Amino acid sequence: MRLPEAAAATLHAGGAVIASSPRAARALQRFYGEAQREAGHTAWQAAEIIDWDSWLERMWQQALRSGAESRLMLSTLQEHEVWMRIAAPSIEGRRLISIEGVAELAQDAYRLLCAYDSLAFLHSTALGPDADTFCEWARGFERECRAQGWFSRAQLPLILCDVVMQGKMTRGFPSRLMLIGFDRETPAQQKLLAALQERNCSVERFESEMPPAPLEPLVVAKDTRDEIAICAQWVRRALEVAAAGN
Repeated sequence: MRLPEAAAATLHAGGAVIASSPRAARALQRFYGEAQREAGHTAWQAAEIIDWDSWLERMWQQALRSGAESRLMLSTLQEHEVWMRIAAPSIEGRRLISIEGVAELAQDAYRLLCAYDSLAFLHSTALGPDADTFCEWARGFERECRAQGWFSRAQLPLILCDVVMQGKMTRGFPSRLMLIGFDRETPAQQKLLAALQERNCSVERFESEMPPAPLEPLVVAKDTRDEIAICAQWVRRALEVAAAGN
């Protein structure tokens, strides 16, 4: 495979390529290096190819250096400890309930609310016992974070969006971005990207030109034994095809 021409054009224009995962970013960096060697170069400047989470981290560091922000971003473990401390009084003494497990579930639920820009949900009422308890914990979590100058990493896209929209950070992001490998974008991601576009940052999405894979025909099995036999036959044919093609 080769580096997509659209991505190469973005890099040549001084922009950045944002990959959906660290693995995708490493693959794109490798393709970029191979393209440079094919062009006869023996040394070249590192390309601005980075995964989404690392890019958020870089923007946050820039926000700190510029004085736009001064809060402490909690690590996953630190945040888990805060959730445990908040949830413990409600469930201590219940033998079949793990404080660690419940705190992890609450932390995951809060992360999803941030990703979908739905923190207003926490101020809903009469949702049911479990949801009301979670909302109470989450409001307590936010109160403690405000008092201590902390915030959850799950909030980072939303916080950076506010920083960008308020004009507190005029540097730290390129004038051109290309996103690669994103099957979908969460509302929080979309909100941050829209804020960057408001600040004259061009945002493009790379769409693969490869045709979609053909759909496999559906197979109906009479029972579990028949399903296992059909799966075994499918595996055997796949192995035979692989062996024939070495």
